[in-house]
Amino acid sequence: MQRRLAVFRNSTAWCTRAGYLLAAAALAGCAGDAGEPAARGEDADEAALEIKGGYPDAGDRAVAGLIITDRKGRVARTCSSTLIAPDLVLTAQHCIAEAPKLISCKTATFGEPVDASQVYATLGRAMWAADAPWLAVRAVLSPPDGNAVCGRDLALVVLASPVPSSDVTPLAPRLDRPPEESEVYSAVGFGDTEGRARDGGARRRRDGLRVECVGYGCGTQQRVTGSEWRGESGICSGDSGGPALDGAGRIIGVTSRGPAGCSDPIYGGLIAHRDWLVAEATRAADAGAYGAPWWATAPGLAERSPSRRPLDERWLSCAHGPVAGGGVASARALFALFALFALLALRRAGTAAPRARAARRSTISA
Repeated sequence: MQRRLAVFRNSTAWCTRAGYLLAAAALAGCAGDAGEPAARGEDADEAALEIKGGYPDAGDRAVAGLIITDRKGRVARTCSSTLIAPDLVLTAQHCIAEAPKLISCKTATFGEPVDASQVYATLGRAMWAADAPWLAVRAVLSPPDGNAVCGRDLALVVLASPVPSSDVTPLAPRLDRPPEESEVYSAVGFGDTEGRARDGGARRRRDGLRVECVGYGCGTQQRVTGSEWRGESGICSGDSGGPALDGAGRIIGVTSRGPAGCSDPIYGGLIAHRDWLVAEATRAADAGAYGAPWWATAPGLAERSPSRRPLDERWLSCAHGPVAGGGVASARALFALFALFALLALRRAGTAAPRARAARRSTISA
């Protein structure tokens, strides 16, 4: 490990010159040249992002920098992430697995994840500092149920050993309700300050941003899925995997992708993956011999989460109001109930023909 760390610490100059092109382009696990003009269109978004217009951030110590190396120990890409338990780090899946450079939700899928030995995390405020404390990783985890990029751009990185609570206090994901339109949030990450500045590697934060839209309320399903949301601005290469924080400091999204120009970022939502996050946090606590984080054991969370369905159905709808599909389901339920009452009444009457008609009605309503 020390040999590998020495390799990428000594490669700082490489990262800030021509070689940095590779790190910046692959921040999102994307192939290609970072200098290529991004395609603009209704179904294309660039999976590489950075904080723009922010300020140096020494306070959010749980927001960590990530380095992903190739198999020879050289820096392949960098990302941002968040410590959510003593040895559990939340980031974007495209940071630890290959993904297309331009994302169309209809077709984009993830490739295989990198080996855990290729990933390192630092809770220091500057990734390229000579004294940056680097932490080894023992596992990388992806959400279950498929490999689509949109709606599943989250991943967990399990550290080789827990971080003492006396050093850093982990941040909590907000799992009881999704972001709301116009909600104020802060973006934190280790990306560049401008689109082509190539000065990333230091933790920065931008406050006073607002949620633009949630789920399919953002428009076409080719760009934003029901479990994602669109932010205001300030995100480009290097902040991929970093958190969006609500007013209480809880994580409400993970930086995923966006169009060129450091605007209109798309964040991965957490509630659709609540069961998975809670299960992995509990498993990590058992393996690490520490108490599970409070957000994984919150009273009533298990009762409110019998399945992977999002808590708020707006995440599955095309509007912010009640779900159209929910209305259809309710109508079917009422019709089925009516048919049942009719069947019981007809049975009391003892006539065979009405019973047959009632049976036909029940079949149609099913």
